This record gives sequence, structure tokens and C-alpha cells, in this order.
Amino acid sequence: MIRVLIAEPITLTREGLVAVLGREKDIELAAIVRHADEVASAARSAWPDVALLAATFPERDAVATAVRDAAPGCRCAILGTGFRSGDLRRAAAAGVRGFLLGDSGAEYLTGAVRQLAVGEQVV
Repeated sequence: MIRVLIAEPITLTREGLVAVLGREKDIELAAIVRHADEVASAARSAWPDVALLAATFPERDAVATAVRDAAPGCRCAILGTGFRSGDLRRAAAAGVRGFLLGDSGAEYLTGAVRQLAVGEQVV
């Protein structure tokens, strides 16, 4: 079972992620948070395999680092609408393993979570 932490402030997006991932037999929603300051605590208590983090969080690289510190085996991915090369470099340096576009389909999302869970990078 792949344990996933969802950290997304936008209700409709968060609920969509929950709906898509919640229907998969091999994916368990370990934690769902709305605020960046809840992420590290949720990771520490839930021990997720994969964390999906909103690109809209201020200091998202610090949030990814906090997840990695709280749950060392967790692989983080950033969910956004587009990424600049500088953003990608900083996030990768913080340990982010995936960059997913918000307009990706459900099959892409579930496949990306599975790839991240086995240690692959998803861009």
C-alpha cells in the first residue's frame, strides 16, 4: 500500500486529489492538510511514502525539506501550473522528486504517485 500525504490549500483541488487517489486500491490517503505549517507534523505522524505539495505554498522548498526531515523515506512532488528552471533547481536541491502539472489527468497522477513510491523521479 502506498501512503500519500496531500498538502493543498485550495479546497476544490484538494478534494479532487482525494477523490482520484481515494479510489485506487493500492493507494491510502495517510494525511490531508490545508496549511503549510501542518505538513511536517502530518508527515511525522502519518509516515507517508509520497507527499503531494502545493506549489502555491510560500517557502515550498522549506516545506519539502521539513517533510524529508520528518519522514526520511517520503518522496515529495510539487503540484503546480508551471515551473521555471530556477524553481526546479531549488526544489530538487530540497529533495523534491516530482513536478506535476495541475492540468494532468487522473491516470497520470496515479501513475506518478506509483513511480515516486518506488523511487523514480517524475517531471
